[in-house]
Amino acid sequence: MEILFSVVRDLVWSLIGLELEPHFNKPFLSTSLQDFWGRRWNLMVSDILRQTVYNPVRSVLRPLIGTRWAPVPAIFSTFVVSGLMHELLFCYFGRELPRWDLTWFFVLHAGTNLGFSIRRD
Repeated sequence: MEILFSVVRDLVWSLIGLELEPHFNKPFLSTSLQDFWGRRWNLMVSDILRQTVYNPVRSVLRPLIGTRWAPVPAIFSTFVVSGLMHELLFCYFGRELPRWDLTWFFVLHAGTNLGFSIRRD
């Protein structure tokens, strides 16, 4: 995917002079799942999810549960939304009913990321 997006980005730049943001940041150099999902994989979607799910959930919950714990449900919510969006894409493009395996995949990754973020504090 990284090669495909790079080719498209270079093609757009050479044809119309518009520079597109990169979609990936060398995901093969990730040092953890948190690094992979948060800073290297599908950067545009990460930014969109951060602005539309993570930041609002964290902001709403910060006064209720505190600064230390507000990121926990925000991270979990972000991964659940991402999983649901992947299920929706498979429904629309693959003409398949949801099997919920994609959502569970992202829920498991949320748990892994939560483990890393809680231990670091």
